[in-house]
Formats: sequence, structure tokens, C-alpha cells
Amino acid sequence: MMKILTIFLALLLIASGVVYVSERSATHARIADSPFVWFVALKYDSDAEELPFVESGHKIEWRSRADSVLIGSGPPYWNEFFILGGNDQAAHPAIPTSVADAYIVRIEPARLPVLLSGTFAMLHRLGIWRMPDGTIGEDLSHETGIGPSPDNIAALKAKPVDQKPAMVNFLRYFDVARYSESKDESSVSGREAYSRYGSVAFRTVYSIGGHLVTAGKVVEVVRESHAGPTRGEWDDIAIMQYPSQQAILSMKQVPEYRKAIAHRNAGLERTRIVASLVF
Repeated sequence: MMKILTIFLALLLIASGVVYVSERSATHARIADSPFVWFVALKYDSDAEELPFVESGHKIEWRSRADSVLIGSGPPYWNEFFILGGNDQAAHPAIPTSVADAYIVRIEPARLPVLLSGTFAMLHRLGIWRMPDGTIGEDLSHETGIGPSPDNIAALKAKPVDQKPAMVNFLRYFDVARYSESKDESSVSGREAYSRYGSVAFRTVYSIGGHLVTAGKVVEVVRESHAGPTRGEWDDIAIMQYPSQQAILSMKQVPEYRKAIAHRNAGLERTRIVASLVF
């Protein structure tokens, strides 16, 4: 019995080491290791071709092209999104002078335990966690508050099946969460309410084969956007990568996730989620 236990512990230790080493190279871990991190959204002039980002000493940790809107209305407005890393807080990112608009903020990325996210990813790879079965429709009768419209869901489902969208979340919280009258949550902040949703959403995303790119608190606004639906103040920027459009929509079939939507609605004053395609 002692020998079997020793072997089991040894295998567990080896597995933990493999998971740790693998997850240390994940995007969210790499971004969190950078001393200073910036989120950049660029809108190009209509008659201009795609412009390379002027790095000015910054490293492009992640880049994507805006494709469509999941939560919100109209076109994405932005053309590209970037996550930049740097060593100097004062060295704000420079942008091409010919861009039509830009939104640049310094964020403080959440540092997640790599063993936790790595274990979640491993559970999916082993088939212990997997995407729910069943037909994915546009019925949102169970949901109220902030959420994707039927038209946005239909548009997402019409995309090529091999696309792996990254969802860029612009998040603004209520000072105090706005739960229904049946809940005595008068002392809960909007951020805290959303974090209750976020912890469930995080597990659900990994269970369907997705992963976190980064999630960070906005700590400095370098440049505000001149126009567009994301104009104004935002508290957090969060980016999640999904294996497919079907995977995103399948989350609504997870009972725990559906229940957590109440926390999202109570915490968010406003949001806009843009689907993007990673370079």
C-alpha cells in the first residue's frame, strides 16, 4: 500500500511539474511577468492599409484584428487590438500619426496561479471537462440584463467554423452592485459582484477548451478615444480566447454559468465585447 501511495505521489508531482512548466509559457503568464503592460486599440483611416504598430521599445505580447461585436450594437469600430509589455512606466506607447483614433491604457494584469489554470486546461485535454452536448440556439428567454442580442449570436454562428475568436471585454462596474430586491447585497461593490461571475466564467471557459489571454485593471489612461461605442471610462479590460464560436455559445448550457449571469448583470454598469481574430 505504501509503495502504491509513493508511486501515486511521484506521478502527481511529475504531472504538476509538467503542468507548471507548460503554463508558465502561456500568454497570461507572460503578460503578467512584464513590469508594465498596456492595452491599445487602433482605428485606421478608411483609405489606409493596415499599419504596423510603432513599438518604440515595447514588445507586442498579443495582437488581434477586430471582427464583429458580441455584446453591443453596430460594427466593432476598432480595427486592431494590442497588448504591449515594457520596462518603463513613463515610456508610453507611440502610435502611427495616420491612425484615425486610438485608445491606450496601462493595465495591471491579474496574476493567476499557473498550477490552477494549467490544471483546468489539463482537465479539458484529458476529456474530464468538455464542451456540453446539445443544440445551440438563439433562445435567450432565460437571460435578462446585459447580454448578446439574437442578431449578434446569429452573426457569430454564421462565421467559419474553424475560427477561434478572442473576446475583448471592455468593463465598467457600478459603485454598488444592483441586485434584485430579493437579495440583501447592499454592501457589495459592482466589481465584487462581477468577480463572482468571473470565477465561474473562468472555469467554464477552460472547461470548453478556451483560455485567458489577460485580465487587468485600468490604472492609467494614456489616450482616450475620440469617438465610437467604447468611448468613456472603463475599469477593466479582459480578453479570453475560445476554440470556436460554438464553444462560446455552449457556455449557456452550463447550469452553474447561467446562474452566475445574475452577478454579471448586478455588477456591470456597461460593457462592450468585441470578437477578434488573433494574428
